Amino acid sequence: MDGDAVRVTWRRVIAFAAVVYAGPLAVGWVLAALLERDAVVSLTLGPLAAVVSVVGAVGLALVVRRRRVLDVPALALAAAATGFGAAALVGLLLPVVVIAASGEVAATAYGLFGLVGGPLVFLVVAGPVWLAASALCAARLILPARVARSPGRHGGIVCLVAGIVLAAAIIGVSAADAHRGSAVERCASSGSAPGVTAYVEADLLPGSVPPAATFSWLPLGLRCEWPLGTATHTQEPLWLATVCVVWALAMAAFGAALLIRSRRVRERPPREPAWNVPEDPFATV
Repeated sequence: MDGDAVRVTWRRVIAFAAVVYAGPLAVGWVLAALLERDAVVSLTLGPLAAVVSVVGAVGLALVVRRRRVLDVPALALAAAATGFGAAALVGLLLPVVVIAASGEVAATAYGLFGLVGGPLVFLVVAGPVWLAASALCAARLILPARVARSPGRHGGIVCLVAGIVLAAAIIGVSAADAHRGSAVERCASSGSAPGVTAYVEADLLPGSVPPAATFSWLPLGLRCEWPLGTATHTQEPLWLATVCVVWALAMAAFGAALLIRSRRVRERPPREPAWNVPEDPFATV
């Protein structure tokens, strides 16, 4: 195929869309499984993320095939846009299907909340940036080498370095804050101690049980636990630091994708015959 010719087939389009959505989904599942202790987020948001990925991949394949999206920036924009659309569609339909099956009258209202909440969650986890980075990396599946190249080397270096430094700084500050002072002081300063009622129900004196403070990776920060008889009062850290780290890592991934797409394409010289064959092999000199 010629270096500037673009021939979009369904096979290439489906492979491109599948890789674009499968990459960030796999990374998110692996990180959640490694960093989360009780796997609550993985069990709840994991299936929803899979459904959104399938819907988004179908939408991306249709957009690329129908609209003839044939350049790298348009592919990245199409991936981010279809991700928003898939999150909104799943957020709208999923509550309606689940709640309507139970006979709830207010299913439509829940669907409207999902219509807003789906794209909001997608934005919080930096979904557009992850999908754009994945589309940049997978552009070679659908575009020739010359067309798949995008000039953005300096911007890629800035995004990569800034994202890594920012993520490392947030994690370092959160870890240092979680290990500062004693467990009682740290958990008391967070204002998360159980109330008097919780101690009374456990037949304990208020403040008689010292908390156990641990560093949590997901969400990122200080986790405090008070064992109150058979129950445990747990205070999880806020998700703000985690969201900032996710955005920083997404920026680093986008920078790495820009570096991959900005590499120069080596043009192969035309092939020459191993020897010169005369026009008339029976001709004599």
